[in-house]
Order: sequence, then structure tokens, then C-alpha cells
Amino acid sequence: MTDPNTPNPRIPVAPEPVGAPRWMRLALVASLAVNLAVAGLVGGAVLSHRKDRADRRDGIDMSIGALPQALSREDRAALRDVMHARRAERRAAAIADMTALAAALRADPFDASAVQAVFDRQVRRLSEGLQSGQVVMAQRFIAMTPAERAAVADRLDAIAANPRKAAGKGGDGSDR
Repeated sequence: MTDPNTPNPRIPVAPEPVGAPRWMRLALVASLAVNLAVAGLVGGAVLSHRKDRADRRDGIDMSIGALPQALSREDRAALRDVMHARRAERRAAAIADMTALAAALRADPFDASAVQAVFDRQVRRLSEGLQSGQVVMAQRFIAMTPAERAAVADRLDAIAANPRKAAGKGGDGSDR
């Protein structure tokens, strides 16, 4: 009789699983979780239209800095109009990214580069939106008189000196 610990040559032996080390898989999952959390926060901020938040003025996200808060109502309205002009296009792109991300998460085998491609598109889209706002503001500054630019600078200084007090005010110093 043969030794029970000796493998039978007629029965194929399963190969050792080959793959990434456990720490690498855990790091990938942790990285994915952080990226999804960031994407969710960014997506939620972009898609949120709540006007009752203290950090939003006239539909402009105040998290991009104090500049919108220091602007006059007319300047904020011009910035808002430009940003809202492409809202439907941005929303369609965001929905397409969510669909692509869902498909990438379900894919077997999992392809982390497909997830990263979605994140890269989101960052690129947000960056393009910020750049559009900067172009509009640069054009507004060029069109302003020296006194108007000085007034914006004065409001920026006031915000920098006391950001909590300024959080309850509109850009022209009036209450919301």
C-alpha cells in the first residue's frame, strides 16, 4: 500500500494561488475606500443645490475660496450664470462617471486602472470648472475701475481678518 501523504500522480494538484500579497490587496481596498469617499464628497458638493448652507452665496460654492464672497451681487450673478450654463453637460458627465465606476467595481477581474480613470475624469472636470470661473473673474477684474477692484480687495481683507463674521454676509456686505 502507498503512503497516504504521497500525492497520487493521477489526481492533478491545484496550483498555489498567484496574486498580490495580502498587504497590497488591503492597501488597494483602503485606497479605493478613500477615493470613493473623496469622490462622494466632491460629487455631493457639486450636485448639491441647498441654498440654506452658510458657506454658499447666490449658488456659488464658497469652498473654492473667499473671492466669491468678496464680490458684489452683480459679479456673483455673472459668475453663477457662467457656471450654470454648462450644468446639464457636467451633470450628464457625472452620471456617466457613476455608471462607469459601478461597472468597474463589478468587473471580475477587478481593474483598478478603470476606477482610477473615472477619478481622473472627475478631477479634470472639477479643474476645468474652476478654471472657467477664474477666466470669468479675470475678465470682470479687467472691466472694473480701480475703485471697484479696491473695494473687492477691501472685502477680501475684511474676510481674512474675520472669516466667521463674514460667513453670514453677502459679498457686498449685506446680510443674505
